[in-house]
Amino acid sequence: MTIGTLTRLRLALALAPLLVTAGGCGPQPSTPGPDPAPAGTAEANGTGRDPASAPAGSSSLHCDQLPFVENVYWTTDYGPAAANVRSQPSNFLLCDGPAYALCYYSGPEPLPCVADEEKGVAHCECYGFRSSTETYEYSIDVNSILNTCAYVETVRDCGHDGSDCAGRTNAAPACQYMNQQPQTLWPGADLISTFSLAKESEYGQGCTPCFGVYAGCMTAPCYERRNDDGETVVICDCPLYEGRYQVGQDGVSCDAGEGLVWSASYDPNGCRSAGDGGGGTAGG
Repeated sequence: MTIGTLTRLRLALALAPLLVTAGGCGPQPSTPGPDPAPAGTAEANGTGRDPASAPAGSSSLHCDQLPFVENVYWTTDYGPAAANVRSQPSNFLLCDGPAYALCYYSGPEPLPCVADEEKGVAHCECYGFRSSTETYEYSIDVNSILNTCAYVETVRDCGHDGSDCAGRTNAAPACQYMNQQPQTLWPGADLISTFSLAKESEYGQGCTPCFGVYAGCMTAPCYERRNDDGETVVICDCPLYEGRYQVGQDGVSCDAGEGLVWSASYDPNGCRSAGDGGGGTAGG
């Protein structure tokens, strides 16, 4: 029996009482849920779409009725949720919603990821997308859901590899939680870091293999802050992990700079294009 299998068994046993007493930690259609949080205007470079074209999600949430437990378990044989591991396209769950953060290109300036080893996170400056009139396409890596309840519920519906939700936008509970109330995935967060190709035209697609400490930003909590110039910036607190990883750009140095780390992920198959669910970073 592999490490990943043992971890999943322990995780299921630990959460079983909560799932029974709460009637499951996922969306339940019988209980009305909170309205979406107020939103501002869409970013000009985003991939906004008419919200009427997005499939309707569940109208309720139950993970917000349970204590938040960070998912520190090994979700694959290659590492825990913080490692941002993905090995096949079905790991990427298709979502469509009004707000998310994108840390796919964070690391060195001008989008620095400042390592805070004492707290075990990197404070990464990321792109933020938010709209009250449009929705955005994005993806969540099923292996990298940092909320334990949301991870268990999503795996229950979509399978460990996400294949049971393949091709179905917003079918995954994690997408529904994030779209209805991002704080369900991480209390106090303004946005949640995910993945999209919204900036592909500026950066292109690429992959550079590395080894060392990196930031696993997928589903990490993000906060909207004002910088010294009065501009709104998005800072995501991404867990640090050490091991093999891939950066989602070609020909970059694995050294992001003094005190900095890359937002990245690990694909055991090596470098593939992000659009194929392969190499690069699933870090949002």
